Amino acid sequence: TSSCSSANALPFNDFSKYLAVLNMEGDAEIGKDIFRKKCSICHKVDTVGTAIGPNLTTLDSRRAKLLVDIIDPNRDVSPEYLYNTITTNDGESVSGILTKETSNSISIKDNTGDIRTILRSNIESIKTMEYSLMPVGLETHVSGKDMADLLEFIERSGS
Repeated sequence: TSSCSSANALPFNDFSKYLAVLNMEGDAEIGKDIFRKKCSICHKVDTVGTAIGPNLTTLDSRRAKLLVDIIDPNRDVSPEYLYNTITTNDGESVSGILTKETSNSISIKDNTGDIRTILRSNIESIKTMEYSLMPVGLETHVSGKDMADLLEFIERSGS
């Protein structure tokens, strides 16, 4: 699970060191490999990956927006991807993103993609966090060139 919070959001001027990435030429094939290693556990592009977070093929794939979303995943989180924790009456905690709500139950998808349905009568509390399931800091684990390759792969998939 992620331990990130909106308090971890970077000030906008911290993005300046990543701006060079926007002008780098990327290699989509290398980017696909980086995507498989770093992103596919939660995201899907075309047929690669798992759809826990947003399907990146269908997103607005402007390079600058993608870069900001990677560096600061908590800046602009769609409500359907907010992180939630359900505490059951017996004290168990289940965390993830809500996938379905009915009058009798709530389904939640965890960070492995498993979906669990919990009866409302068994729920003590639901807490919605103001942050994404995506961890902060991915950019610290890839070089500028790798980031350019990753962005190239994601952009090409949407065209």
